Amino acid sequence: MLVQITVSPAILPTAIGAMREWLDRSGCPDTRFETATPGTDDKVRINVEFGNVRPAIGFCRAFDPLAAAA
Repeated sequence: MLVQITVSPAILPTAIGAMREWLDRSGCPDTRFETATPGTDDKVRINVEFGNVRPAIGFCRAFDPLAAAA
């Protein structure tokens, strides 16, 4: 399951650090991260790929209640 979170570049290092800590605490240390700048705005999209739905839902709740889960 792919989760997409969008953040400003200014908080990117802090956001990724907090996400990594959450993943480690939640037993998901091998989760894959990928970043991209999706368009003309100055936001960075963080794609996080999960092997199953339950941790993906918890991750969305922790980091972005409006996160797109595909």
